[in-house]
Amino acid sequence: MQPVETVADARTTPVLAGGARTPVGRFRGALSDVPAVELGAHAVEAALARCPGLHPDYVAMGNVLQAANGQNPGRRASIMGGVARDVPGITLNDVCLASMSSVALAAGMVRAGEASCVLVGGFDSMTGAPHAVHMRNGAAAGDRRLIDVMQHDGLWCGIAASGMGELSDQENERLFGMAANPHGHGHNYVVEVSLAGDPDPVTGMVLDLKQLKDILTREVVEPYDHRFLNYEVPPFDREIPTTENLARDIWRRLEPHLSGDRAKLHMVRVYETPDLFVDYFGDQPCSV
Repeated sequence: MQPVETVADARTTPVLAGGARTPVGRFRGALSDVPAVELGAHAVEAALARCPGLHPDYVAMGNVLQAANGQNPGRRASIMGGVARDVPGITLNDVCLASMSSVALAAGMVRAGEASCVLVGGFDSMTGAPHAVHMRNGAAAGDRRLIDVMQHDGLWCGIAASGMGELSDQENERLFGMAANPHGHGHNYVVEVSLAGDPDPVTGMVLDLKQLKDILTREVVEPYDHRFLNYEVPPFDREIPTTENLARDIWRRLEPHLSGDRAKLHMVRVYETPDLFVDYFGDQPCSV
C-alpha cells in the first residue's frame, strides 16, 4: 500500500469559535441555590449568543457530581441553553479533566469529519451535591449512614483511597520527580555558550569540556530546570522572563566562573524556538 498524503482542510481544522462562563462562585455562596444543570445552561446560552450563525451538531459536556442531576445532564444543559433537541450529546466524567476531555473529543471529531461544530464545556455545583443513603433493601433496624456525594464522588480517590490533593502530590513525586513542581513549569529552552581564548598548549583545549559542563550544570541547569521562573528563580520575580532577560541572567551567572586568563565567556545564545533566539555578549546589547 502506498501512503496517502493529506492536506490540512479548513473544514477539519479545529478552532475555538467563542466561549462563556458563569460568575465565579464559592462553596455555599451566592449561586448555591442554582442547580448545576441550570448553571451549565446559562453558560451554553451565553456562548451561543457570542457565536451567531453557528449551530452545534454535537454536544460534549463534563459533569462530575451527577447524583440527582437527572439523566445525561450535559445534554439537558445544552437544550436548556438553546441547542436544538435533535442534536445528540454526551456527558463526560473523568473528574477534573472532564471539560478538557470534552474539548479533546470535539477536536478529534472535527479532524475526523464526524462533526463541523461541537459545543463543549462543563459544570458542577459542590453546594448542590446531595447526601445519599443506601435504602433499596430497607432498614430492618438501626441508623443508616449518609454519604456526602461532594466528598465521595468529587474529592476522594477511590483507587488510592486518599484525598485527591494528597494523591496528586504523592503520585506526581513518585512518577515525575523534579517535574512534580507545585507551580508547574513552562517553556523548554536551548542554551548555547561560546568561549574565547587560546588553546592550552598541553590539552589543546580552551577549557576542559567536563569543567564547562560542571559550571553550566551548577550555575544554570540546576537553578532553572523544572522551575516556574516567575516564582522560583530570581530575578524573574521582578523581571519578565523574556528570552532576552534569560540570556542576560545566564551571562551573569556564568561570567564570574569563565573569566580566566585563558578562557573567557564570549557569548550566550538562548533558543526559545528553532527560529527565535537571542545572542548576548555581556556589555553589548542583545541581538535577536
